[in-house]
Amino acid sequence: MPCVCEIEVEIVVLKLNTRTKWMILSTLALTGTIVVAPAALAQPAKAARKVSAKKTPARKSKAKKQTPKKVPLVKKVAPSARAHLVQMNQLQPQSQSQSQTQVATASTSSLKNSAGSPAPEITTTAAVQPAESPKPKTGYESGLTVYFYGPDVARWGAYQPDTATGEYDYTSPIQTENFLTFGYKFAENWSTGVGVPTLLNFSQDDKGKSFVLEEPYLYLKRGKVIDSGGLTLSLQANLYGAMSNASRNENDVGALRLVENFGYDIPGSRFSLGFYMYQHGYLIYEATTGSRQDYRAVFYPSVSYKITPTIAGSLAYANKVKHSVGDAQFKTNNSVSIIEPGMSFDLAPTVNLSPWVDFSVNHPVTADRTVVGLTFSWTLL
Repeated sequence: MPCVCEIEVEIVVLKLNTRTKWMILSTLALTGTIVVAPAALAQPAKAARKVSAKKTPARKSKAKKQTPKKVPLVKKVAPSARAHLVQMNQLQPQSQSQSQTQVATASTSSLKNSAGSPAPEITTTAAVQPAESPKPKTGYESGLTVYFYGPDVARWGAYQPDTATGEYDYTSPIQTENFLTFGYKFAENWSTGVGVPTLLNFSQDDKGKSFVLEEPYLYLKRGKVIDSGGLTLSLQANLYGAMSNASRNENDVGALRLVENFGYDIPGSRFSLGFYMYQHGYLIYEATTGSRQDYRAVFYPSVSYKITPTIAGSLAYANKVKHSVGDAQFKTNNSVSIIEPGMSFDLAPTVNLSPWVDFSVNHPVTADRTVVGLTFSWTLL
């Protein structure tokens, strides 16, 4: 009669491997010697795996154990803060010199992320570009200014009109008056140099000339005499020599011109005011009464409105008075009095083009008395 000995057999079987245990149990069950539970025959591998896991230690790997690298935690930056950092890195490129590298801290507590919450404070070690050295206070300077005196708008002829009659003035052809200067800035706001004025006539004048060399001059310029609260003032003195045949024929020794140029930018607006004036006196060693002028003065107030950073509109009033030899000291005559609307275009940081139209104030405004022109200036140095 078969016996039930699960406990004893299980103890023996635990000491055997899985394959041997299964063969012994199967043989005893077939011969009827013992009664084996079905679970013992159905799951030999599961029992063997449990026993093997308990009795057989895991082999140690011979491969060198790798230590994972520590990855620093990175704070998430709000999109607006990232843009701030990108701009700062673009404006401050990394320097090759380690001594020029500084720590730049950007506080973005006021920035908001896409969810509306404040962005965290960000600290970056972006390299800061060293500050540029200030511009030298001394050095050479040069410029070119061209005044184009054009025709009237009625005929567009070869001569300028006489504003009194509206007829052609054959002593004044269409022309450009050119001023080429070259000087040296010997202090922050002081410079001196030489100017060469010339006339280029598009048609011959009454003397049959197309090109006229006017009197060269020496200048002394003082910039920023006043520069405060939007108010500026610059001064200039020109000393002319009697080097041309025309001056010698007029018995000139030379001339002196004093120039004052005021400017005022109205705070909080696009308007600015200007007031340009000069006094020009001739040094004459011999002249008869009433034969010629011995000094003249020009007054040129203006107002301008900045339409864009490079375009402005302007309205000016020009008044030119002269004094003749032998007249009372303060007796003058109005030789020119005009209203001048115009535009100003900055073609480049050192190039400006300003077209304008002149209306005579002393006479009725008509097309044959209305003159067009332009001013071109170029700072070469």
